[in-house]
Amino acid sequence: MESAKNVLSQLSQAKKIAIITHLNPDADAIGSMVALKRLIKRNYDNEQNPVSIDLFAQNENLDEKYLPLLSGVIINTQ
Repeated sequence: MESAKNVLSQLSQAKKIAIITHLNPDADAIGSMVALKRLIKRNYDNEQNPVSIDLFAQNENLDEKYLPLLSGVIINTQ
């Protein structure tokens, strides 16, 4: 429980966050990454503490079936 409190404390103070998925991400990995970004933005991003969150996935061609998950989301690929 203490480690979860530590993570929440760190998130509340963060200015920049990178969310990285595993190689050749599947729908679960992409969905989790996007959901985590939205959760952090909803709970920690505000005028007093703006948060910049970047998403990264190592896959040059994200499968088209993932496009509904990515509406309005930019994923940096390498």
